[in-house]
Amino acid sequence: MKNNLIISTTIGAIVAFLMMYIAWEHIPQCEIHEKGVIDFDYLFTIGSSWFLLAFVVASIIMALYVSELSLTIKKLVIFQ
Repeated sequence: MKNNLIISTTIGAIVAFLMMYIAWEHIPQCEIHEKGVIDFDYLFTIGSSWFLLAFVVASIIMALYVSELSLTIKKLVIFQ
C-alpha cells in the first residue's frame, strides 16, 4: 500500500509539472506571465488539478493491479 502511494504521488507530480511547463510555454494570451509578473495562483491551479487527476487515476489502476495480482497468487497457492 505504501508503494502504491509513492508511485501514485510520483506519477501525479510528473504529470503536474509537465502540464505546468506546457502551460508556461504555450499559452499565447500571456495568462501566466506578462511583463515580468507571474500569476502563481493560475499556475498552481493548473498543476494541482492535473496532480489530483493523475494521482486518482494512478491510485485506482495500482489498486486494481495489486488486488488482481494478489488474487492470482492466492489461486496459484491454493491449487498447488
